[in-house]
Amino acid sequence: MSKEILIQTQKDERLVAIIENGRIDDFYIEVDRYQSLLGNIYKGKVESILPSINAAFVNIGQGRNGFLYLTDAVNPLIEEELSGPRKFIDKIFGNNPSEAEVEPKQKRRGKRAKNPISLKVGQEILVQVVKDPFGEKGARLTTHLTLPGRFVVYMPCDRQTGISKKIESSEERQRLREVIKSFTFAKSGGFIIRTASLKQGKRELIRDAKFLYHIWIKIYKKAEQQKAPALIYEEGELTWKIVRDYLTEKVDKLIIDSEEEYLKIRKFVQTLIGREMVNKIHCYKGSMSLFDSKHISKELQSIYDTNVYFK
Repeated sequence: MSKEILIQTQKDERLVAIIENGRIDDFYIEVDRYQSLLGNIYKGKVESILPSINAAFVNIGQGRNGFLYLTDAVNPLIEEELSGPRKFIDKIFGNNPSEAEVEPKQKRRGKRAKNPISLKVGQEILVQVVKDPFGEKGARLTTHLTLPGRFVVYMPCDRQTGISKKIESSEERQRLREVIKSFTFAKSGGFIIRTASLKQGKRELIRDAKFLYHIWIKIYKKAEQQKAPALIYEEGELTWKIVRDYLTEKVDKLIIDSEEEYLKIRKFVQTLIGREMVNKIHCYKGSMSLFDSKHISKELQSIYDTNVYFK
């Protein structure tokens, strides 16, 4: 079975086709003017707190204030012995014992917030977008930050670990638990092992975890220097996500028609995935478009037809 990833870039959009045995298996499109905020991390300013609806509105510099449920405004880092980023986390999340805590007055989803952080109007707070703005509504926010990698997800402000439920083998789960214990370089936070880590070596998992931890170090340093509202971390465009989630041993080639993006991908793959995967990446320089050269433009066009014919 042959498998290729084709990435065609244009002025304001990116098209990605996953090809298996010459046919389109998956297709993605990203348009710059409709850029998603999902996963972005902002240093925002609390504009108002409404205990009646158990929420706060946070200015993140996007025109409309973001919406933060107080049950999503929790800082589980309560261990006193934590060092390094701990002081910064306490500062950025507003854990000041002298400030009055905002206790939720009603239950949401059957749960009451634990260790609610101190919030007051005008306070600066680090938040992540979990739902894009829609209509007149602003982005939905949380303080439970997550940084997804290829094999693991790093949660810098949650002291917990876990393994994907899709990994069913008890032996494999035990092996992965032992691997998590070796993530001693992270001074705070927790990790979730993704399904893609199944049967991956310890070296690859540690490299992925270290990469995410170093991203977090850059995030909190930038957040400490910036004044709210400010974008601190951008989740990344479609190309980055495709490389992270789809470029595996089963892929024969990844072809992209932008030399600039080609060089970025090579650097990213060599850093995060490994040098052995770099040889799978190719830069297309033909005269016709990449999709036309692979004879898949017609197949893509059929997606938008009023009649779709099955075998």
